Amino acid sequence: MQILSIVLSCLDLMPYDAGIYLLVTKSAFTSVHDKWFDVKPVICSLIKGDCNIWLLDIALTNRHLVLLTNRGLFISHSMLFQPGEDAQVWYSKDGGNSFDVLIKLKNEYVIKAVACPYSYTVIFITSANNIYYTKPGLSKYALFNYWDRRTMAFSCDHCGNIIRIFSNESTPTGLSVEFIDHKSLIAIDNAGFSRPLALQYVTRLKALFFEHISWIENDVDSEPMFSSAHVGKLLKLSSVGSAEITEVHKYRGSQHFLAVAIARIVVPYHAEPFYRRTLMNKLLIVKKGDMYHLELLDAEYGFIADDFEKTVVVPGYSSFLIVRVFSTNLVIAHGTMPEQTPDYFIVEERQWFMFDFGSKSGTWSIVENECVMSTEEQNNLIPNPILFLDINDSYQLTFDLSSIGFAGSKTFEVVIGNQVLLDTDSETYYDKTGRGVIIHYIRNKFNVRSGHWKLAAGRRDHLAAN
Repeated sequence: MQILSIVLSCLDLMPYDAGIYLLVTKSAFTSVHDKWFDVKPVICSLIKGDCNIWLLDIALTNRHLVLLTNRGLFISHSMLFQPGEDAQVWYSKDGGNSFDVLIKLKNEYVIKAVACPYSYTVIFITSANNIYYTKPGLSKYALFNYWDRRTMAFSCDHCGNIIRIFSNESTPTGLSVEFIDHKSLIAIDNAGFSRPLALQYVTRLKALFFEHISWIENDVDSEPMFSSAHVGKLLKLSSVGSAEITEVHKYRGSQHFLAVAIARIVVPYHAEPFYRRTLMNKLLIVKKGDMYHLELLDAEYGFIADDFEKTVVVPGYSSFLIVRVFSTNLVIAHGTMPEQTPDYFIVEERQWFMFDFGSKSGTWSIVENECVMSTEEQNNLIPNPILFLDINDSYQLTFDLSSIGFAGSKTFEVVIGNQVLLDTDSETYYDKTGRGVIIHYIRNKFNVRSGHWKLAAGRRDHLAAN
């Protein structure tokens, strides 16, 4: 059974209140016996309130029929439809076999998408005049704070540059064109959020960041703000310190924390200085229900109001996010790992620390990581080439790697849209000069679609890389 492309033209001719019709055929050709199906009643049953709905676009993947409507995204399952969220952008790495969420939007929605085939990039423009920049195959994006009321359109030239077209009364045409420096905009993009984080060290070079619920949100309805889009970025403290986020997971070890990010320390974070005499006292930690009481013993100098949302770090134990400063000697806190923490213990002076990753604006940020790996393809292929392979033809891609820093565990990622079409293999080694070499072997198994396929080659750890 196939959904014909002719459905697109027929749907465009129908008024939005006439329904959403799909034509199902037994072959790639229409027949007088083919039947039209109105799927609008099925979709309307999934929508709360009035069903004033019409179709914007349609796409057929290997396993799903995706309908983009004015009321959001609907994805088929056995031809039954599951509603997507109104404010999300989804992406697929495998030709539509599966989808993952890329961008979650609040109080805005995408009104236009611009694809740049020469640089293999996509930008999304939202109803709030925000610009989101991404590349297919990468589970990350950057938010460009680059808009003014004169902007009329965005486009791409033959070199892959992003162009902004805006009105200008001083020119003969009334229009002007400006090139957007996307690499600079990526560098200053802050992907952080207004929730406090609790820091916990695992080793000297590995740390966990626990995302605490917001004080103005309902605990039950709260969703994590940490996502796969943060992997590879730097979590920077406004004073001193940064760490590269390597993994993100939902967290179920405490009802007060939603997610945890695993990070590799790049520049050690600065704790509260020891000349602040609070840290020179013994600390008594007692569990009270799902909270912890942190009490200073025989203290001359105590806690202050600004310690709210700071993290008390005790090496070898759980960390504690301060949620209330009760007095100069007592604070109430949430433990990051309550099941692995004693109910009662004393920490000696100078054996505990405080870090500030609170929700106050400017305390911390998540920014794009520096590019630490230089790559060069030995065959001098242009970026994103289209290669033609006949049946059983093969091709070899060889990349030279030069590291200017710690490159992380993954430098390349190979994704095949339809795995039955290609055989792939790879090998890596270091030459005598210490330069890394990665070789990818690709063989075409079937002569499908004239035997051509598109290669998107690039570093997976950096959004601005080609």
